Amino acid sequence: RTGALLLRKWAPDAAKHPGRWGPTCHGEPRCYGAGGDGHAAELSAQAAERLVRDQLGVDPAQLGELEHWFSCQSRDGNCRELVDVYVACLEGGGLPPLYLSPKEEVDWVYFVEAMSEKATEVGTMFHMEVEYRSAMLRRMRAGIVREDVLHAFGEVSGL
Repeated sequence: RTGALLLRKWAPDAAKHPGRWGPTCHGEPRCYGAGGDGHAAELSAQAAERLVRDQLGVDPAQLGELEHWFSCQSRDGNCRELVDVYVACLEGGGLPPLYLSPKEEVDWVYFVEAMSEKATEVGTMFHMEVEYRSAMLRRMRAGIVREDVLHAFGEVSGL
């Protein structure tokens, strides 16, 4: 069923979120093309696919569509970012084998617990802005309602 998030515990020496639980993948678009003309080398959707390959060792096609859920700003200390959040909703086939650093692990968690203020206060979760937390909760709840309707009534066409 739905409601689970796959979180990653980042290595203690990771550049972002060291030793904390957070997004399964996290990174930035490559900013400059090979020609040095100042244009972006990739769009955020291309960066999301590259990060799945580079950080998990998984072909993004194995996960299905990476869906852009929202964008928000994040401020953590001196780090200021615009975060684009992409999600792969796994259908029946399950999770393919992941290839992580030996210092890292992943675990499935219930989204309400992972997105709670209490989880952040414990100090083991990555930094989340209120906007990030509320957008994730809203999108996850909407997905669960849709899955519950499909489970109860099946696919409804013509609406």
